[in-house]
Amino acid sequence: MDCKRCVFLPPAGQLPSLKKLYIKGLPGIKSIGAEFYGCDHSSFRSFQSLEKLSFKDMLEWEQWSSGPGDTDVEVFPSLLELCLDQCPKLQGYLPYCLSSLTKLVIHNCEQLSSSLPRLPQLQEMELKGCHHILLSGILGTNSVTSLELENMRNLIYLPEGWLLYLTRLERLVISNCFELMHMARNKKGLLHLTGLRHFIIRSCSSMVSMSQELHYLPQNVEYLELDCCHSLERLPLNLHNLGSLQELVITDCPQLESFSGIVFPSNLKGQVLRGCGLESLPEHMINNISSLEYLYISGCLVLTSFPRDNKAIPTTFKQITVDRCPNLEFLPEGMMHRSNTSLELLEIFDCSSITSFPQGQFPKTLRTLTIWNCSNLESLVDIITETVSLKSLRIGNCTKLQYLPSGLHTLIHLDYLELDGCPSIESFPEGGLPSTNLKKMHILNC
Repeated sequence: MDCKRCVFLPPAGQLPSLKKLYIKGLPGIKSIGAEFYGCDHSSFRSFQSLEKLSFKDMLEWEQWSSGPGDTDVEVFPSLLELCLDQCPKLQGYLPYCLSSLTKLVIHNCEQLSSSLPRLPQLQEMELKGCHHILLSGILGTNSVTSLELENMRNLIYLPEGWLLYLTRLERLVISNCFELMHMARNKKGLLHLTGLRHFIIRSCSSMVSMSQELHYLPQNVEYLELDCCHSLERLPLNLHNLGSLQELVITDCPQLESFSGIVFPSNLKGQVLRGCGLESLPEHMINNISSLEYLYISGCLVLTSFPRDNKAIPTTFKQITVDRCPNLEFLPEGMMHRSNTSLELLEIFDCSSITSFPQGQFPKTLRTLTIWNCSNLESLVDIITETVSLKSLRIGNCTKLQYLPSGLHTLIHLDYLELDGCPSIESFPEGGLPSTNLKKMHILNC
């Protein structure tokens, strides 16, 4: 590593038992060829046992010869993993055939714009800071199961011919591709990815929709994440048909202002909404999803309300967290139904427009209740806490709060109580505090 005067690599190919080789730095290396393989005879099999090869920070490296003699000779017959990281001047072709390779990582090799060699066993590939033409190396192989693309130059959409071969792809992560406008040019493009389970798109600031025409996703997707896609205006039209979708995460997509026309799949288990431009949440987004277990909403600055009916939230609900929604005035009334048999955690942070909680009975399954930085919250007296199995109650920085829940003494399972920064509270409710299991109590600045 970092041998500044080295201009040729040693004949490491002559080491028949070598399994791992890491090469880093070496600013004097401009070309790698026959001297590296260790023999000029075309029938010699170099690096017979090598399984992992890594080149990193090879800033002056320009050419990599395929091997001694005939270019059809395979010089890395056992190689499983190849990593090229920070080789900005490397051009031309990689070794001719890497028949055993299962993982390929190429990071920040901007000049490498030739197609990749034959990779019949490739399963994982990471391309970051590269030219999009490298994607053509997937053509001819359908074994790839995981693909990560980051900061790919000139990538406006995923080539349809390329999508045709990825029928076994299970995980696709695309990030920081600032020129990407659509995932595919037509509505069928992504549907070729029949094995896709895990789909993440991050920081693709020009992306408007999933496809240039109607936008559809493969039906077997289980996890969908859209993060920092600042131009995204629409969700996939066939969202309701994604029968396998378990989690939907949408963060920092400010142009996504409405879910109009979108029906969410009924078997969805988790939703995360952060930094979106929604003013209200449609009823079908919560109440019509019979399997929903958790909802996390954060940083939706213009959100004013949940659905205003009294319909109970799904009985499968276990967690609700609402954070940094300063214009939110109403919480879902349905969370106060006795019929809710699963809700265990309720957290409300930094919601300064909330003045009260919906009237009703907390679900008896509730274990954790946290209310923090709700500066206009005035009362919790109408909340019925009898039979609730609450173990942790935290209320902080609610400067106008005057009244705590009236049945506080009935919380026989409560073992942690914290009140902080609530100067308007003058006394505890009639009946006082629970005494059975209370172990820790913090009362500050009240």
